[in-house]
Order: sequence, then structure tokens, then C-alpha cells
Amino acid sequence: MYSLIFYSVSEGISIDSRTNQATVFSILEQINAGALPIILSKVAIYIVIAREATDLPDFTGTLIMTLGEAQLVSQKVVCNFKDQLKGRMVIDLYGIPLTTFGKLQIKLFDDQRLLGTKEVDVLQAPAITKRIMIRCPVTGKPVPTGMNVDINSFKSLEFPRNTFSPCPACGQSHSWEKKDAFLEPDEKVS
Repeated sequence: MYSLIFYSVSEGISIDSRTNQATVFSILEQINAGALPIILSKVAIYIVIAREATDLPDFTGTLIMTLGEAQLVSQKVVCNFKDQLKGRMVIDLYGIPLTTFGKLQIKLFDDQRLLGTKEVDVLQAPAITKRIMIRCPVTGKPVPTGMNVDINSFKSLEFPRNTFSPCPACGQSHSWEKKDAFLEPDEKVS
């Protein structure tokens, strides 16, 4: 009976041609997405599997990847044990679309049963806020308006003419509009 020894989901795997050792890079424990959909450019799956002496020397199974109710991948996988009792598989998947938040599940099946599951949380990244700045019309120095905004929303926001005082650069009151505003640090947005 085949059994799973090691199973990882990562961004990359390297096999040293001289020593035959595997190195797993950037294990995926969670994915933080600011907005959906996103495309996972590459997912590397590394599997070490064992067999008993009475098992066939070639393992054939199915790798299934789901996110919520959606099946993203169903792929046949093969491991040739080459007369050994342990074998390994490296499966590279490219261009996986993620359209919802939730648990990304990667399951390995043989013909009869589930051998293992890896789960990766797909989470919404927290919003990044920055201070809204203007240039003081007297000194030309950047000054904060006292307002903060989510950087992804700033370009689409509409807001009326505003006034703030006292200006930290000159001490006067200033009126400003969106065309005068930029996000800290000095990312001019029109």
C-alpha cells in the first residue's frame, strides 16, 4: 500500500543534479490578495511517496486542486520508483486563477483513497492607508491634510474643496481640492 512521506506546496523546487537533493523555496502557507481575481504564476508541489515491496513499481494517482466549490486542477501524476521503495514527484502548475477567498486544497489520490491534503488559506490583504498631502502654497513644503485614505481607493475618490488650518509649514489656513492632493510620500496623483 502506497503511503505519503512528505508533501509540500511552494513557489519553487530545485533538484541538485550532482547530489540529487531537493530544495523547496517559499512554502505557501497562505496567499494574501489585495483584490481578486489573481493568477498564481507558479505552484510547485513536491511529494515523497513510499511503497511496499508487493506494490507495483509505478504509482499512478490524481492531483486535484479546489478553491471553495470550484475545481481548478485535476491532473494525473505518475511516480516511477525505479526498483526503490521510495520515490518522489515534482509537479509544476502554471497560471492558476483564484477568483474567491477561502481554502485552496490540493489533494493527492491513488486509485482507491485519499493519500494527503494540503491547504493554503487565500485571504484578503488588509488595506494600506496613507496620509493625503498637499504642498503648502506659501512654503512649497509637503504637509498632511489630516486625512488618511486606502491607497487603492484614492484615485477613484471624489471629495469637495477642503480647508485645513493651521498649516504646519506656515501657520495659515489653506483650501485644497483633489487635484492638489497626493499620497505620502510625494506620489503625485491627478
